[in-house]
Amino acid sequence: MTTLYIYDGEVDIELSSDDSVYWYSLGSGVVNYEDGNCLNDVNRLNEIALELRDEYANYIYSLNDSFLQNKFIIEDRLSAYFISDLSNKRTEIFDTYSSVCHLTIIGEKMKSITIDRIVFNGCSNSFVLATRSIYPRCNVTTECIIDSSTSILRQIKSQVHFFIGALVKVVFLYYYNFKNLRLREIENLFLTRFPMHFDENYKEDKYGNLVTMKDCYLISILTDGMHQNLRFRAYKRTVRLISSQLKNAILLDSYLRLKDVIVALINSLRFQYYRIILASHSYNFREIDISDFISLELAQSFMRIPRLMMYSGAIKAVFRNYRVNNFIYYLHEYSYGRYFSYILSTFFPNVTTIGFQHGPAARRKLLYHLASEESDRGEKDYLRHLPIPDKVLAENFHSAQIYTEAGYSNVCIMKEIYRLDYLKNIKRRDIQADTKLVALGLHDGQSILNFLSKEITENKDKRYILKLHP
Repeated sequence: MTTLYIYDGEVDIELSSDDSVYWYSLGSGVVNYEDGNCLNDVNRLNEIALELRDEYANYIYSLNDSFLQNKFIIEDRLSAYFISDLSNKRTEIFDTYSSVCHLTIIGEKMKSITIDRIVFNGCSNSFVLATRSIYPRCNVTTECIIDSSTSILRQIKSQVHFFIGALVKVVFLYYYNFKNLRLREIENLFLTRFPMHFDENYKEDKYGNLVTMKDCYLISILTDGMHQNLRFRAYKRTVRLISSQLKNAILLDSYLRLKDVIVALINSLRFQYYRIILASHSYNFREIDISDFISLELAQSFMRIPRLMMYSGAIKAVFRNYRVNNFIYYLHEYSYGRYFSYILSTFFPNVTTIGFQHGPAARRKLLYHLASEESDRGEKDYLRHLPIPDKVLAENFHSAQIYTEAGYSNVCIMKEIYRLDYLKNIKRRDIQADTKLVALGLHDGQSILNFLSKEITENKDKRYILKLHP
């Protein structure tokens, strides 16, 4: 009997079996089996991630048709698809695309081999269902399966909690009477979040020296509760800090009304209907059933969309109150920034929108890559095309190429990478021999540590310094 053993874990495991075993690891853990055949191939996996990228982006974009057919449209102008996490293709959060790539390489390696049994250990239920769709006749054994689904009731509770918190904060701002800028004409307005992106000297860490004394910030503390989430006491403290320390700031939250929050809460309940309808569809990419993965992405999307819509009136009020020439914003590739792109392009076309790259770009990072027909080309048809900035500021030539290939227009290169400006002040003195710095990423820290654990334990004469993100 031939067994395909698929393991998803961070620690190595021992396997004993009388079968002919082919094993594949989704994580950093290894299956130790003397007569087993390892199917992992990192180089081929990276190739597949690039080969399938454009086809997958086009497939995800085609799901906009389902949003339109079910009339999930905002203000009769914008398909809700374009501000969904689904459309963002966020591989750092969702395993949909990586699972497609893993299953593709397994299919290649096992093309001429008949599989009798598949064993899943530590895999998600979504991955099991996707695998079974391409090997429907195999016997299946599951060990420690992970269920990552989100119930509608749990999601409603989360939404109610967020919007009640937002109501309390709006009431506080009303009585606090936050004083926004009296200046009425602004050359450059920079969108940011406080305190998340300000250092101890109240300097913004992404825009850096691009912001001059004449420029202003548009700050949100509340945001969508996902990019940043402060408890009420911390929120009050943060408002007072902005009021006392940042004299060039407009607080977006102060333009929220109680009505905005209540309507958004009602929408979050009403939108569950669309979630149920869309999640009931079958989604297949290259004959792989990814329906369960897409359902998870839809669940996240329906958390975020009403939270973004809560800001519609506030954003419009700001730009009616101030004459802004240039609006500069990062996260323009994400749902958060896309909503600003839509509102400004639709209601304030005289404002030049400038998307700002806020971190490293990569050709395998699907977030940056749009479908071939996805981006708007001036038609302002936001039912079928994505609202994008008028210009994009990229960090370097490589990043500019990626943005251009992905479908963005008017891509320019920054004079310097402002988020790395702090490196100029680092003085390397008294460098110690046999000392190694290990810089861990936001999502790969555990995997890197597991990969290096053997080296670290075998080199006790060396010193390893672990730098956590950020």
